[in-house]
Amino acid sequence: METFVIKGTLKTPAVIFNPDGNLIIKGKSIPESVFSLYAPAIQWLEELNTEHVIFNVDLEYINSASKVMLLELFRVLEANSQVKTIRVNWHFDADDEDSYDTGKIFEESLTRSRFTYVDYVTS
Repeated sequence: METFVIKGTLKTPAVIFNPDGNLIIKGKSIPESVFSLYAPAIQWLEELNTEHVIFNVDLEYINSASKVMLLELFRVLEANSQVKTIRVNWHFDADDEDSYDTGKIFEESLTRSRFTYVDYVTS
């Protein structure tokens, strides 16, 4: 399995998914087509064959359509029977309550993912 990479732009996040389970999504997520951005990442996660995942989510802005697709990324990851543990490092700005709240909503919607909240000031 190859590393999956999407280069970030002003409107789309950088995505770096390593086969060892180190996953990173960083930047802004306001793409014109969320499906074309996230569908290949979802497919890659379906095929991921590792026991332990550390998912660093560092999104400074995420629109509502992207939130739906990000939740689908998490659900696909949780449905992958090869993955035994999922640790999510949710990066947020303490001045941006929406970002923190979004992480909490995701955490409450998922069963196997364990979230750690990382404030930009303390990271």
